[in-house]
Amino acid sequence: MEDGSVDSSKVSRSIGSYAIGVNEAIVLVSSFVDKHIENEIVPMTLVKGIQDGFNGVETNYSLEDAQFDLTTYYADLNKKAGEAFLSKNKENPAVVETASGLQYKIFEEGNGVKPNTTDSVAVYYVGRFITGEEFESTIGLESPVRFSLFQVIKGWTEGIQLMREGAKYRFYVPYTLAYGEEGGGPIEPYSALMFDIELVKVIKYQPNH
Repeated sequence: MEDGSVDSSKVSRSIGSYAIGVNEAIVLVSSFVDKHIENEIVPMTLVKGIQDGFNGVETNYSLEDAQFDLTTYYADLNKKAGEAFLSKNKENPAVVETASGLQYKIFEEGNGVKPNTTDSVAVYYVGRFITGEEFESTIGLESPVRFSLFQVIKGWTEGIQLMREGAKYRFYVPYTLAYGEEGGGPIEPYSALMFDIELVKVIKYQPNH
């Protein structure tokens, strides 16, 4: 054919099905790579699950069971990955670990005041997963983000109190000091996280008189 169209008569049902399978496998493997779990998958078991699901095989294993197990499996992988990352990360001589398990690295010290738990702060920050993938950033905004230290995750409440105005730190936050067992938004359960924070200003608490 000369118009660029595909002559379907030249592609058998078997070859077409195989081509679809290859294409879908590439997409699936890519999603595993994105999650850094490509080495955790048992291919033959995965294929068996696809076959059973495709053929509508009746088992005692419901869709709800599968979704629950999948969520639990991913959460367990996140937990193990976070623990392994933080364990190795603390070997870096530039990294300090506190009693709570929070880790941090100083990029630049400030010379202003330190905040207390009751104070508000104005900051610029970048949030990343331990893979380095960025999930949130305020860099480029006209003004820094302002919030009270008692309104944020525990890792921020503790970590920002270590800083002085003008400081730039990187925090490595275990899931227990981040979004915990539930996660939230793009943050999956049991996720350890990294944050680059610049403390622009401390707004001291003023009690009402």
